[in-house]
Amino acid sequence: MSLKQPVDNRLFRIPHFVTWFYPKRIWSIKKSDAVYLTFDDGPHPETTPWLLHILKENNIKATFFFLGEQAEKYPELLNQTREKGHTIGHHGNNHISAKKQSLAEFKENYKKSQSVVSSNLYRPPYGDIKKAQAKYVLKNGKLVMWSWMSYDWDGQLKVKQIIDRFKKDIKKGDIAVFHENEKSKDRLEEIIPEIIRIVRKKGLNFAVLE
Repeated sequence: MSLKQPVDNRLFRIPHFVTWFYPKRIWSIKKSDAVYLTFDDGPHPETTPWLLHILKENNIKATFFFLGEQAEKYPELLNQTREKGHTIGHHGNNHISAKKQSLAEFKENYKKSQSVVSSNLYRPPYGDIKKAQAKYVLKNGKLVMWSWMSYDWDGQLKVKQIIDRFKKDIKKGDIAVFHENEKSKDRLEEIIPEIIRIVRKKGLNFAVLE
């Protein structure tokens, strides 16, 4: 999708027909009264400690999809996240689209991040994955996608636009994606407190992916 498209044309919410085509992938949690906060691309030396702090203050548990190479750089943050009761998944060893990898390259990347992070939950970078690669993941764990994308990394979107769309769109069972990277780190400090307020005002809970 072009970053120049208007806000209303962005796929904040994944269309239902996409989930029908790929029913074995986890898009949302049915029959749940909770919203599932997920964070990709970490651990990040500034963002992860801040997130752990605000989540603790609000008694919230979230799911972190860590990159293998980042987890190797910051193993103390990997351990702290797990010790605080959050769920950890892996996001590949480095942030490269699976569509640019052969099956052998994908398997190597997958196995390395899985061994570092030690989790059977996997989310592909960019949501990109080929049929054979997805089949491999499903044999070895769970393939986690999302139902709502924040675009928190996109500087063309104002924070208020993201928050307003979240307020409009979010519902029980949703898996919402945010990011721990240089593009989103400052914006998250504005976004996450508002996200928490909105979810609780809607009378919903927070939960982690199992």
